[in-house]
Amino acid sequence: AVNSRSDDSVLVEQVQAGTLPPVEERLPLEPLVLEPVEEIGTYGGTWNYMAAGSGIYGWNMVNYVENFAKWNRDVSGHRPNLLSAWEYNEDASEITLHWREGMRWSDGEPFDAESIRYWYDMELTNETLTPAINARWKAGGALMELAYPDAYTVTVRFADANPLFVYTASQYAVWSPGQYLAQFHG
Repeated sequence: AVNSRSDDSVLVEQVQAGTLPPVEERLPLEPLVLEPVEEIGTYGGTWNYMAAGSGIYGWNMVNYVENFAKWNRDVSGHRPNLLSAWEYNEDASEITLHWREGMRWSDGEPFDAESIRYWYDMELTNETLTPAINARWKAGGALMELAYPDAYTVTVRFADANPLFVYTASQYAVWSPGQYLAQFHG
């Protein structure tokens, strides 16, 4: 159901009832703060759109999924989103991704490097779920390898340069709520 109330009283009521933690407990340590283009909008409302054909998947990914990075408004490159930062090595064969610390899934479980590990180990490299791995996850003919130096860092290594990795990875969700989906991997 869409909430048509134009203020945050719904959330305040949930906090007061104890069904929603206070906002301070729900924010990452370094929350992403966006500057509005013109003004801050109002909470709630309805968005109507129409789409036809098989392109709906891409539309949903752009509009309903939070990605690694988002385009700058002037389309000059990418800005952090779920990532707080990223660095490429000299030949762009290794990219270090830094996730915003303290993000959570909708069920309150942490969103961190383990979310990426679950996706990689249980979905991307699972031949039943992914019989053919898309070229965006490869360079030099080999699948990328991941390392997890800490809970909020993922290092992506390729056999060859992949300077567009942040751009291509930002087009697709590469994480899954393993805390929920693990029950289906019996």
